[in-house]
Amino acid sequence: MHRMRRHSVKIGLILALFACFGRPASTLADLIRPDAKQSFPDLSSDIVGTQTYTFDPSTGTGIFQVNNTPAVLATGPSVSNESYVYDPTGGAARSQSIQIKLDSSGKLLNDPGNSYSLYGSVQVDGKTYSGLLLQGTPTQFGFASPNPQTPGMSIYDLNMNLTGGLLQPKYGGDAYVRIIAETNSTFNGSFSQSFLGLKAMTNVRSYNLVNQAAVPEPSAFAIMLACGCFGLIYHRRKVA
Repeated sequence: MHRMRRHSVKIGLILALFACFGRPASTLADLIRPDAKQSFPDLSSDIVGTQTYTFDPSTGTGIFQVNNTPAVLATGPSVSNESYVYDPTGGAARSQSIQIKLDSSGKLLNDPGNSYSLYGSVQVDGKTYSGLLLQGTPTQFGFASPNPQTPGMSIYDLNMNLTGGLLQPKYGGDAYVRIIAETNSTFNGSFSQSFLGLKAMTNVRSYNLVNQAAVPEPSAFAIMLACGCFGLIYHRRKVA
């Protein structure tokens, strides 16, 4: 039941590490929401995931893709608002995929192949939603410059217009997606070559619903504490 909270804390600590050991604060300026706060609904995915970018030098463009498995949907800040996303058939119907076309500078291009889809089953307020849960078209893409203190990790985000899905009424007309390739990322800041990342974690959030309450993630104290811990570990390793 606490999977969602562990996932949020994990992402918060990752972002705190970027903030502490990264280059100047402008390092995160290329993200759409560098200070993204938790907001609801919030759908997390982190069980199995991959992020790939395939560059075509003949056209000077590349295809950025994320494929992973949705895990938990939170419609509010309490444990009672958390629901597991599951596959009632026992097959492979539970999935989330993102595909966008970028130019060699990482700018999102207007392309009919730009897409987002989320499939699975989830129970919310006693009602079961099963099948295509969310569908949309990405409209803006952002990324954080690689951080030498977190090799193998990369962060991206995007805005999208929601065009369908059973959960669209709960999100409204748009959504924000934070993507973290937690391990084995080969992204070096260039979109003029192919790269990939593993264990691609995502959060799909709404920020524009009426009466939407945003929850800071993480708190200033948590960031300071994380920075202190990471700093101490880094200093000890350096001395050793």
